[in-house]
Amino acid sequence: MHDSLQGNASQILWEIADNASDEDILRLLRNRFGNSLHMERFRAQLQTRRRKPGESIKAIYQDIRRLMAFAFPGQSGELYEILGHNCFLNALADAALCVRMLDQQPKTLDDALTIATTPCPKKHVTTFSTITLTIGVQLQ
Repeated sequence: MHDSLQGNASQILWEIADNASDEDILRLLRNRFGNSLHMERFRAQLQTRRRKPGESIKAIYQDIRRLMAFAFPGQSGELYEILGHNCFLNALADAALCVRMLDQQPKTLDDALTIATTPCPKKHVTTFSTITLTIGVQLQ
């Protein structure tokens, strides 16, 4: 395990005893990089994430995916995806786009991205020319 640690994770090797077990190293890694306090912080960021001016929809999607992975490590499935696309909708902060996406009922975060990045078809507006009718009525 000592040889597989890189970057910031490898720095913990300076802090442990030479005879530390793999379990000791894993415990220290979890405390340093993946404890429940970190997950709560990522969950809070996930809930408060909003689109910045000029930020692309794909950039928001990627950030939501990143935050989901850190907030709920090792998770997957239907509820995970529902939570992901709900956070994505909130992050977009665009009511019209959210309504259009909800109308199409995305099942996953990927579905939500596909809907959000698909151009909205222009609505066909039918115009009628105004017809003015004059009715002659005689009052007695």
